[in-house]
Amino acid sequence: MLNRHLPAVVYHADWGSDPGKRWLARAVLEGSRYIAHPPEPVGDHTTLMARARANMGHGSAMVGFDFPI
Repeated sequence: MLNRHLPAVVYHADWGSDPGKRWLARAVLEGSRYIAHPPEPVGDHTTLMARARANMGHGSAMVGFDFPI
């Protein structure tokens, strides 16, 4: 049973100061559990939030960032 209080997709971006070191981890809610996908490069940062919205369908997304200080 789908829990409507859980986000449909969860992202975590490790945001290195060098664009080549920016990685994205993603987990998608399938039924009652999350399925984790292998980390991948963030890619075009200007489309990151649009890609998150596309993957969440009619649910919600939680997106977290680890920025360098």
